[in-house]
Amino acid sequence: MSAEKERGIESDAVDTREHWSSRAAFYFAAVGSAVGYGNVWRFPSLVYEFGGGAFFIPYLCALFLSASPSSHNFWTQEQVTGAEAKSYFYDEIIGMSSLGSDLRPTRIIGKNVGYCFLAWVVVYLCLCFGVKTTGRIAYFTMGFPVVLLFLFLGRSVTLEGAQVGIDEYLKSNWEVLTERPEVWSRAVSQIFFSVGIAFGIMTAYGSYCKKGEPAFVNSCVVAISNCLFSFIAGFAVFATLGYLATIAGADSISELEFASFGLVFGSWPVALGTLPGGPHWIRLFFFMLFLLGIDSAFSLMEGCLTIVYDSKLFHNVPRKIASGVLIFAAFLLSLMYATDAGLIFLDAVDYYFGSVIIACFLWFGIGDAEAALWAGFVGLVLCYTLGMAFVTYLMKKKGPERSLGTQHYELYMGNVMQLREDIREHCGHLPVVWAVLIKHFIPQILLIMFALGANATTVDTDGNSVKVFGHYEGYVAWPYQVLGILTVVFSGFLVVSSLLFPRLYFYLDMPNEERDTKRVFASPPEATEATMKGSTQNHDADVGGSGMSESVEEHVA
Repeated sequence: MSAEKERGIESDAVDTREHWSSRAAFYFAAVGSAVGYGNVWRFPSLVYEFGGGAFFIPYLCALFLSASPSSHNFWTQEQVTGAEAKSYFYDEIIGMSSLGSDLRPTRIIGKNVGYCFLAWVVVYLCLCFGVKTTGRIAYFTMGFPVVLLFLFLGRSVTLEGAQVGIDEYLKSNWEVLTERPEVWSRAVSQIFFSVGIAFGIMTAYGSYCKKGEPAFVNSCVVAISNCLFSFIAGFAVFATLGYLATIAGADSISELEFASFGLVFGSWPVALGTLPGGPHWIRLFFFMLFLLGIDSAFSLMEGCLTIVYDSKLFHNVPRKIASGVLIFAAFLLSLMYATDAGLIFLDAVDYYFGSVIIACFLWFGIGDAEAALWAGFVGLVLCYTLGMAFVTYLMKKKGPERSLGTQHYELYMGNVMQLREDIREHCGHLPVVWAVLIKHFIPQILLIMFALGANATTVDTDGNSVKVFGHYEGYVAWPYQVLGILTVVFSGFLVVSSLLFPRLYFYLDMPNEERDTKRVFASPPEATEATMKGSTQNHDADVGGSGMSESVEEHVA
């Protein structure tokens, strides 16, 4: 028997992991994950708020350098304004009319619990049959909204006053780039919010791609498709707003309700309702929003489900049961959004973000805004410099095994270049600039963006200027500010605990038998058994010696 047969033939191996039915299915699912409500209401309102066309500068920089109440007959009523429609949505659909002056929740809205449950049932049906079925579902849940978007665009640009709205959309106020520096952090947050960076979605979806799939090309397709959807949606939105402003006799679209939910539940449905066959346009519009929301929801859950399903603890649990338990837990957590203060919970949780601990103490602990900004950067630079100096001292102390220049290369680029090589073995071409960006550009830029956002101030109810962080929108400390900050604390706990105590997450590692029998080799049973036994012994020795297996190290990294 040849040595090749004894150790197994890689080319004859059968990969038992489920894969997408086609690359197109992956694209539809991934783009569907990226495209959501934010592309329709958040992006156009940010463009208008931050200088029109000038907003595309930081937005494109962020792209390339980082990555249904319609069933009610109210929309069919004549002479309804955007403000009235928005008020109806807030007071009757969400139930905010029962809130007191402190805006704390007072009741759960029964019908919204029902809608929420129905939405999670649909998400479950999209997940429980595996990624092949998810990919086929995504053909519709992503494909049909694209068709509807172009349908809305074609109709909106033919309306009276459409050009007025488009001009407002594309006009450029270049001063905003320097006079309102938070525009840069808002552009980055929009990209992160939309593409879902750090949510684990693309990692989960990518794990179901076959070996050799071009990861760089795929990421470009997903990111650019997401941004194109936002850009095109902006034309449809502002053309419709221009029409509404014209028929309402308004001097500018700035007089309309189009920011945030005022757009999707106010001005745009009202404008669509004035067209021939208005109720049908409105139903199509909300159906499009429903599909975009479902896409984003089941992609978020797939990111969690993949980790759970691949773990040592749950890998033998049938997917239908695992996804059902996860979906039920998500339903319970989402009940707070079915209260009369649901939108306020959503707004508060959406605002808060992670932070760099030392810089945060400086940015948030100093009263003077300008002094806090500079103190934060000085603290970061000082910590970085001292850290590099200490590592250089350790390298010199180690001895002349390798030149200092080689050691410095290993320090500054070695690990990320090795990561690039490891990824290229499975995912094809990956440019060197990617390695440079993710280690020496993107983290630093994100810190700057964070500082600009964290340094923003607002005026409280007493007329005093305060930091937005901890005082967002003037909401009361409990439960809104506390809940938002706890999301930051929880995220930080996960990161720090995984670094200090990796064995806490040992059960998220892929099980030994799964890793060893992932490929079925063309070798006799006794050879396979010996190979598995040796692999298991080596794995146990690694765990006993280092306290962390190789897969856990990769997961933590």
